[in-house]
Amino acid sequence: MMKKAIYLFALVATLTACTTHRNATMKHSLLVGTWEQPNLTLDLKSNGRYRYHYKEDSYSYEQSGKYSYFADKDSVVIYDFYPQAYTSESKNLLWSIHRLTTDSLVVYVHKPTVILDGDTLNTVGDTVELYTRK
Repeated sequence: MMKKAIYLFALVATLTACTTHRNATMKHSLLVGTWEQPNLTLDLKSNGRYRYHYKEDSYSYEQSGKYSYFADKDSVVIYDFYPQAYTSESKNLLWSIHRLTTDSLVVYVHKPTVILDGDTLNTVGDTVELYTRK
């Protein structure tokens, strides 16, 4: 009887771990792909890298190659999103995922306030952004 209880406990623990891994993996795989806003394209690749391209009129800016991101079930950190930022904590972009479907991504963007030499930068505060899948 004791062996049966131990076996059932091990089976339940294994199934719980698999379900948790599947849920995190499914959410992450939905995140991989090309997301767009007007004038902006963000391509999140399955290898943890990203490509960011912003274009407006004659201005164009792109980040790709060495830049990476991390995602779990409810947040995304895009590393070195602001490579010229003054402090290390303001270099990264942090999102809380509000809603993620196959064709849309709604994120709550956490924007740190940065103080440099007495000047306050980025006082806009946190925002909500909508991306659509390309």
